[in-house]
Amino acid sequence: MESPRTYLCTLCTDDGLSNIAVTWCTECEGFLCTDCEKHHKRSKASKEHSTKSTVDYLKIPKSIRETSNRCKDHDKKLELYCSSHACPCCIQCIGDTHQKCQGMKPLADFLKEVKSSAAISLLQNDLKDLKEIFEEAIKHLKNKIKTINIDRENGIEYVKSMRKLLKDHFDKLERQIIDSLESKHSELKTETEELVKEMEYRSNRVGQLEGEFSTMAKYATELQLYVGMQELEKTASKETKYMEGLKSKNYLDNSNLEVKIASDLYSILQDDYSFGNIYIKSTPHSVQSKIGRKDQAQRIVPIVLTNDKVKPSPMNSLRFPAAVMNNPDIYSKIRTFRVSLDKESAHGEVSVSADGTTFVNSRPAFTFSFSFNPNRHKCYKGARGTHGFSQPGIYFYEVILSLKVVAPLQLNNIVLEIGIARKSAIDKKKYIEGQQYAYSMLVAHHPACDAACAHVVRNRKVLLHKSLMKNKVDEECRLVLGFLLNTDAGTWEIYDIEEDVRLCVALDVNCEEPLFPIISGFNPSQLHVTATFGSGH
Repeated sequence: MESPRTYLCTLCTDDGLSNIAVTWCTECEGFLCTDCEKHHKRSKASKEHSTKSTVDYLKIPKSIRETSNRCKDHDKKLELYCSSHACPCCIQCIGDTHQKCQGMKPLADFLKEVKSSAAISLLQNDLKDLKEIFEEAIKHLKNKIKTINIDRENGIEYVKSMRKLLKDHFDKLERQIIDSLESKHSELKTETEELVKEMEYRSNRVGQLEGEFSTMAKYATELQLYVGMQELEKTASKETKYMEGLKSKNYLDNSNLEVKIASDLYSILQDDYSFGNIYIKSTPHSVQSKIGRKDQAQRIVPIVLTNDKVKPSPMNSLRFPAAVMNNPDIYSKIRTFRVSLDKESAHGEVSVSADGTTFVNSRPAFTFSFSFNPNRHKCYKGARGTHGFSQPGIYFYEVILSLKVVAPLQLNNIVLEIGIARKSAIDKKKYIEGQQYAYSMLVAHHPACDAACAHVVRNRKVLLHKSLMKNKVDEECRLVLGFLLNTDAGTWEIYDIEEDVRLCVALDVNCEEPLFPIISGFNPSQLHVTATFGSGH
């Protein structure tokens, strides 16, 4: 309600007087002072008019107060109600716009029971319920803010704790390699020092013999000199052999301590690694709606005539990621596109259903060869869509993958490829990975995981590595993928629909020519693949 204010009497104002009004006449649509109100009640023309105090008048919302009882087109009093158009009208309106209308009735008769009708209490209850829903939703959102604040703090603590674990682990590795360095250093130093001591002893011994020989040469007799020389030659020969032995056994070679850091650690510094990823995972809200009266909605809002030939959009049959649905710039622009595989051009060793929506990487009558072909790329077999994404816009389609290991996958073998490509990039065997104007996700055996893993690689950079299932017989996996192609932005995104997360996004997608959906199956003797395409947009 507005703040209290003062109105002047309409009749007095017309006579140049300024008297404060106390009532409002709904029929005359004018304010009346105390004196004029008395005359107004005694007049035959206005004594039946309905009036209300200016205090009560101000309680009416401003937008409703501005509603006039006169026709905005003809400036005549509204006296009739047209049920065909659900609107009040004046006498002149009948000749202008309501000549063929059958449900004309006096406006007073139509309005007579409005305040006493059940619609009043129903609308009051609905507004009360709606207010409670908003209050509950606001409470829910405030709790959501508290929750995401807690999530933020927990996330920070988790990152810090992980960093501490990494630091502790690297400290341990550092201690281990330094301890190893110290051990090697001590071993080499001790060995060399002992060798130095031994050689210093022998060097001193040789020096002593050298002195003795000089003395002997000066003072000994010829016989003594001869005998002494014999002894000295034996000793010199022995020391010479000792030195030759040291050389032959590499004791005199240079020894250096070299520290070599593991290449995996260097790759962390050189490659574009991230500490992790941040995802927004949505779960259904708990806010309950109490309003469910369809009849009330039909009475309040205008009836919109529809064409009964318009069929419901298949968009409702798809499950969209929250990140897509919550982005009106994306969700509102998604184009209708039905993905259908071309059965006629599909490879002869795969199966495509009659409606083009289901792909199997084998044919019932086909006999598989179990011999391993080292050139795995030459055996790709698949099918492409009947139509390409030819117009600018945003397209979304869903693929349900069912995988089952029937024999252990051989090293690095590819079992599935799914993506988009130009026709020129699709060869006779439907292998597109690495080709220009082609974008795909591979499912293949990964040696390090010994599992069937999904990979997306662009420009030698790994965008996705996801382990799907172990490389064991009878292992199964069901994966619901959503593919979003934005030809305006040049992006191709892959979503895990059931986990409601974006797996990866490929940038710089060239959409100058139509891109066709494509799927290829490989090694059906090792892994069975069934793919079902949902209605695309």
